[in-house]
Amino acid sequence: MDFITIRTSDRLFWLGRYKLAAKTPQLAVGSSQSLRVIPHTGVVQRCTTLIRETQPTNANWKITDAFGNHVVCGYDYTPTDLFNFHEWGTVVTGLADSEPVEPFEQLQKFRFGGHLITFGSALKTFDYTVIHPLMGSDSFLNAHIIMTQVYQYMTYTKGVTNVKTTSEEAAALKKGVCQDYAHVMIALCRMEGLTARYVTGFLIGEGESHAWVEVLVRDRWYGFDPTNNVHPTFRHIRVAVGRDADDCPMNRGIIYGKANQIVNVAVKVWEQ
Repeated sequence: MDFITIRTSDRLFWLGRYKLAAKTPQLAVGSSQSLRVIPHTGVVQRCTTLIRETQPTNANWKITDAFGNHVVCGYDYTPTDLFNFHEWGTVVTGLADSEPVEPFEQLQKFRFGGHLITFGSALKTFDYTVIHPLMGSDSFLNAHIIMTQVYQYMTYTKGVTNVKTTSEEAAALKKGVCQDYAHVMIALCRMEGLTARYVTGFLIGEGESHAWVEVLVRDRWYGFDPTNNVHPTFRHIRVAVGRDADDCPMNRGIIYGKANQIVNVAVKVWEQ
C-alpha cells in the first residue's frame, strides 16, 4: 500500500490511498465515483494545499453537497480492473475549539433525520435510566455527560456491525465501532433536545477513517469523540459532516460489469 501526506504547520500526516479492485480477472466496463476526502476549511482547521491524483484520470470535478462537504466526482467508461485515488497537501489544525453555526435554513438539516438514527427500547431505556437523570441546564456539560456515558456503555468491537447498523441496533448490542458510538450519541443528544451531527475524518494513528460528533452549544459547533471520550483537538482532521454516516461516506460509486470488487483504505497519521 502506498502512502501520501497531509501536513500541519508542525506535524506530518501520512494518509493511505483508496483502492477499488476487481476480485476476478474480469474487467469492469466503466465506473462512477464520488469521494468525500477533502479536509474541511473553516475556523477550527484550514486546508492550505491540496493535490489529487486519480487512476483512471478521465473526467474529475468538485462539487459541494447539501451539507457543505466537498465532493470529488468522476467517471471512466473504459475497461479497467482498478480505481485509485490519492490526495496530499497541507492542513493546519487546532486553530479554535468550535465552529460558528450555519444559517438557520442549513442548520435545520441537522436537527432531525438520518435513517440510521433510530429510536427503540434499548435507547429509550438507556436515556430514561442513565442519561436523563444526569442532565442539567448547561448544554455543553450535558453533551459531555452523554459522551462519557456512551463511552462507558459501549464496547469497541469490530465485525459485529456494518455500514447499515442503526443507532438502536448498536445500543441493543452495546458494541460497535466509531460509527456506532457516534450514532448512539447523536440519538441520545436528540432525545435530550440537543442538536447533533455526524463527523467523518482522520485521527493520529494507523487504520482507516474515524467518526465523532459535533453538538450545537450557544450558536457554535463543539466536537465530542465518544469512542475515545475526548474533545477533538489538533489530532483530529475533519473531512465531512451529515445527519448520520450515510450522508457523508468517504467513497460511494458504481463499478459497471460482472466482476465483484474489493475496497482498500489505509490511513497512517503521526506527528512530525
